[in-house]
Amino acid sequence: MLRKLNAKDNLPHISTHIMAFLTAEEPVLDELESVVRMKQVDGKMFQAHANEARREPEGLKRIAITKNEKIEEEIQVESQSCDRGNTQKEILRTSGSGKSSSRVLEDEDGLKADVNDLLLKMKTTKQNMKEWVAPPISKLLATSPDK
Repeated sequence: MLRKLNAKDNLPHISTHIMAFLTAEEPVLDELESVVRMKQVDGKMFQAHANEARREPEGLKRIAITKNEKIEEEIQVESQSCDRGNTQKEILRTSGSGKSSSRVLEDEDGLKADVNDLLLKMKTTKQNMKEWVAPPISKLLATSPDK
């Protein structure tokens, strides 16, 4: 082919070879360019995903921090209200008001009476159950085929 290129009389023939080469390569070049463009788009897409993945933990960290702050505030408010309630109970207990202590004693006596009543009812129910269940069993034993 180099010999043909050196010959001046073969210029039209050379130009047709070059044109044939260029026209044959155009579809290949178009395909290569489209592949390059697709790879560039893929690269941009992966870069966008990577950027989003970097931002996501930061957002989650901010959410966790704000939730933690809210929980701490709620705990602080609850502990303050419990402290106030305990303080009020302590004031009432140490104030020595006769009415409140007598009410407590009355309630305690009432509860003791209720518990005693329940125990008595349970005892009578247990005895009644023995009476209801015991005779049929004894009758069954008396009429058993062993005798």
